[in-house]
Amino acid sequence: LVECAQPPHNLSELELASCKINAEGGRVLFQALSQNCTLRRLDLADNDVRELRGLQLQNAHNINDLNLPANHLNDEALAVLAQQLPFNRSLFRLNLFKNDFSADAVLHRLSADVLQPTNLVQLLVGTPQAVQTKSGAKAISPVSSGSLSVRESVGASQLEADDLKLDIAAQQVLARNEGLI
Repeated sequence: LVECAQPPHNLSELELASCKINAEGGRVLFQALSQNCTLRRLDLADNDVRELRGLQLQNAHNINDLNLPANHLNDEALAVLAQQLPFNRSLFRLNLFKNDFSADAVLHRLSADVLQPTNLVQLLVGTPQAVQTKSGAKAISPVSSGSLSVRESVGASQLEADDLKLDIAAQQVLARNEGLI
């Protein structure tokens, strides 16, 4: 797999959902993909990657879709993404749903300064409790001005405490980007 991810192979899509990839496997894969210039979609949903050491989004000039839900990613992994997102102009969709981020990390790491220079069209963020309570993901989508719109599939009264904190954090990011805070 690592050999196929590196040049001269023209790998454009890699779907490794539910393949039991752990942190070490993720690190090796990210390192191998750092030299790939043809990958457009990477799906690592429902693995156990936990961290994003080795991920180099600033060098992934063609990747459009990065799917990382249910990987036990924490606030440190979100910090790695936040450092790299402003330097990547090809990523349109980033799915971080059902990971272990705190609402504070979402608020501080996914600020207007981080998201404005990107071309993200869809950013999905949510908590495991959101899935268990069928409350759905919060979708945070940059619009052309760089501000964010936040959609929620159910009312706040149906959300668990962590989901509510995450929703409030997303709304605060929206307000900050629109100059209300």
